[in-house]
Amino acid sequence: MCCRDGKVELRKIKEAPEYLKRLLSSTDDSECSKFKELIRVYNSCYAFTSMGAKIDHSVNTNSGPYVFRISGQVLHRIGSLLPPDDQDPSYAQLYVYDSSSEIAMREKAVGKSEGSPKLDTEILARLKDMLDEVNPLTKTFRMAQERLKEQSDKRLSIRLLGTRNHRDKTYNTPIASEIAALIVDSTGDQIKGKDIIIEHKTHGLQRISELHPSYMALQYPLLFPYGEDSYHTEIPYIDQGQGGKRKNVTMREYYAYRVQQRISEGSTLLCGGRLFQQFLVDSCCAIESERLWYIKNNQDKFRCDILNNLCDAVANGDCMGYAVGKRVYMPPSFTGGPRYMQQCYQDAMAICRWYGNPHLFITFTANPKWPEIEAMLQLIPGQKVEDRPDIVARVFRFIKKGVHQLDNRSIVPYNPGLLLMFDAHINVEWCNTAKAIKYLFKYISKGPDKATFMIKDDSQDEVKAYLDCRYLSASEAAWRIFEFEIQERYLAVIRLPVQLKGEQAVIIMDHDVLQVVIDKKSNVDTMLSAWMKKNAECQDARTLTYA
Repeated sequence: MCCRDGKVELRKIKEAPEYLKRLLSSTDDSECSKFKELIRVYNSCYAFTSMGAKIDHSVNTNSGPYVFRISGQVLHRIGSLLPPDDQDPSYAQLYVYDSSSEIAMREKAVGKSEGSPKLDTEILARLKDMLDEVNPLTKTFRMAQERLKEQSDKRLSIRLLGTRNHRDKTYNTPIASEIAALIVDSTGDQIKGKDIIIEHKTHGLQRISELHPSYMALQYPLLFPYGEDSYHTEIPYIDQGQGGKRKNVTMREYYAYRVQQRISEGSTLLCGGRLFQQFLVDSCCAIESERLWYIKNNQDKFRCDILNNLCDAVANGDCMGYAVGKRVYMPPSFTGGPRYMQQCYQDAMAICRWYGNPHLFITFTANPKWPEIEAMLQLIPGQKVEDRPDIVARVFRFIKKGVHQLDNRSIVPYNPGLLLMFDAHINVEWCNTAKAIKYLFKYISKGPDKATFMIKDDSQDEVKAYLDCRYLSASEAAWRIFEFEIQERYLAVIRLPVQLKGEQAVIIMDHDVLQVVIDKKSNVDTMLSAWMKKNAECQDARTLTYA
C-alpha cells in the first residue's frame, strides 16, 4: 500500500522551519491553537495559486468534527505577475506587487472569500519572513519584484519549467536550481509543453496541470515550505530486479507514499490538520483527473463495432478502422464510471439468482475511540481524530458508508453481541429481498458521484458529458489514494455475452486494416458458440448452464 514492496522510494520530507514547526505541533499555546483552526486561511494568504472548487460548508454546521468536502471538479489557477489596472493583487501577485502594506493586502485578499476571519498580523509577518528565507518559489517571485523596480519599463515573465533534468534524489533536500524557474523578458509566448508561463500583466487565469512538479508547492506553501516538488512523470522505481512494463511511479503511488507516517522524516504534511484534509481531497481529485484525461486523450485510438458491420464496410470499399464504429469513452475498468457500476450491479444480481436474496442488511459505523486510532494519534501530540482521515480510513477498511445522515431516531433492532465485539454502532436488518442490492447501486441510472468531465460534442460520442455532481471528503479521498476496495464480492462472476452469429463486439483502432481484424481467429468463435461446440464434444460440459 505504501511503497509497493520497496519499489517506490521518494525524497525524504525535511523538518519544517522552527517557527512553523512550533505552530503546528504545540498543544498548550493559544496562538498555535488559533493558527491550526484557521490554517487554511493562513495558507491562502501565501498561496501562489487559487483553488477552484465548490466547498460544501453544510457539513460543518453542527458541533461535530470539522470535515473538508468539495463538490465538482478541482482546479489550480494562476494569474499574471501584476494585476490589471482595475483590480487588487491576489495570490502570487502579492509577492511581486510593490506595496509597503503587503500584510494588510494579504489579509484583505483572503477576506473576500473566507468570510473575513480575524487573522493574527504577527503570525502573518513571521510566516512571510520564513517563506522569504527558505522557499525557492518565493525567492523567484521576489527577484522578479526587484527586477521590476530596477527596470520599470521592462515586461517580465516567470517560466516555471515542467521538465526536470534531475532524477528524483531520494535523500537530498531541494535547492533553488531544481525548481527550474526562469525570469525572462515577455515575448508573448504561449505555454510550451508542461511549463507554466506567468505573464507580466494579463486578464484572466490559466489552469495549472496536475502533472507539473510545483503543482502542490504553489498551492500549499505551509505544507511544502521549502518549495518541494510534488509528483512528476519522471520519478523512477527503485530497481528491485522485478519485471513489468511500467518503469516510473504513478501519481496514486506517489501520494500513497507521501501520506505515510515515518519516524525518519518530517511530519509537516501530517500535522496540517484542516489543511491536510484539503490536501488529501486535492490529491485524490488530481489522481482521478489524470486518469480521465488519459481516457480522453486516447479516444482517437479505439472504436467499437459488431463483426457483421465490419464485413459490410469492407464490402462497401472501406478498409481502415477510422471509417467505422463508435468511440468508447468510459471503459468499465474506470472505477465509479457508469459501466463499472452497471457491471457490479449485474454481478451482484447474478449471485442472488444462484443463492437467493440476501438475508441481512448490515451497516457499520466507525468509532473514533478505537484503540488503533488513539494509539496512532499519540505519536504526534495534540492531534484529533479529524486531523488524520488517513488513519481512520486504514482502521475502518471491507465497510461502505451510506449517503444519508442518520441519528438515534433511525436506529432499528441491533445485535448487542456485535456491538460489544467491535465497539461500534452496528445496525442489522432482516431484508430477504433484492431491493438491498438495488439500494447499494441506486445511482446506476444517473451515474455515481464524480468530477466534471466534458467531452467534445460529436455525432459519434457515446457520452455527451460526465456528470458534475461529485462530493468528496477527506476520509474517502484517503480511501481511494490507498486503493482500498470500493466494492467487493466473495464469489467469482464470469460475464457471459449473448449475441447472434457475427454480432459480437469488436474493438478496433483507427489504423487497423478491417480485413485483418475480420480474419483474426479470435473473431471466429464467440464465448456462446464455443460453449455450444464444447457441449457437442464433451459430456461434462452439458452440466454447465449458460445464463
